[in-house]
Amino acid sequence: MPSGIFTGTERYRLSSILGEGGFGVVYLAFDNQRRTEVALKTARQADAETLFRFKSEFRSLAKLRHRNLIRLYDLVANDTEWFFTMEYVRGMDMLAYVTGRATLETPNVACETWSLGKSSSIEFDQAANHITSFSSSRTAIQVDLQRLRAVLRQLVEGVTTLHSAGFLHRDLKPSNTIVSDEGRLVLLDFGLVKDMVGLESAAHRLVGTVPYMSPEQALMKPLSEASDWYSVGVMVYEILCGRLPHHGTLQEILLQKADPPELSPQEVNREVPSDLSD
Repeated sequence: MPSGIFTGTERYRLSSILGEGGFGVVYLAFDNQRRTEVALKTARQADAETLFRFKSEFRSLAKLRHRNLIRLYDLVANDTEWFFTMEYVRGMDMLAYVTGRATLETPNVACETWSLGKSSSIEFDQAANHITSFSSSRTAIQVDLQRLRAVLRQLVEGVTTLHSAGFLHRDLKPSNTIVSDEGRLVLLDFGLVKDMVGLESAAHRLVGTVPYMSPEQALMKPLSEASDWYSVGVMVYEILCGRLPHHGTLQEILLQKADPPELSPQEVNREVPSDLSD
């Protein structure tokens, strides 16, 4: 997106800011053509090759239709504007829905992209590169197991649909899910989804959120569907245990990724059912 403040267009009337990250700013907007509220995500300025690749990927993803995948609508990309719109779902993330508490990660820790390409720069907040350490001795946290099982089934369905279409998400985490008031889970943020066929182009980029990424992703090795399922496992561990499986600085977490968590979910919380602990 060119420098300056985005104020919307004749078709899209901005209402408020929903969030901001390394990719751009997400607004709540009203689509005058569709006559409905949408989430509008602006993108930071990019080179022609990146924009071409994004357009191609967006068109493919926009064809996906599944109740557990956010619906992508329109992409606007020209010399003066670059943004896309998607379905707007009111609700809360998966962790908050099943526990009644906010996600443990902080926005600054969720590094969307570490660019290790030509400039060899690393894009993340150096002042906020520490994940809180959680003690294994803690007060019990209530988890609604009925809700957890319901949304976990939906999460699995959404991820499976994405994989069946030939895509990986590569940044699965609680804040990339939302559960509506009716209990519908939707998988969000396809800004980091990568077509499996083109993984070579990401060879020098560490993309994702460190606490949730798989060991091979942390080492920037080729990814597979198993990488996304590892992230799903971390999400479930966090919900059941009230802590992430690895903790410390970002660098320390990366080094710990090759080893399993010190404690299983049942060792942290004896009330965890066996089917969810395994």
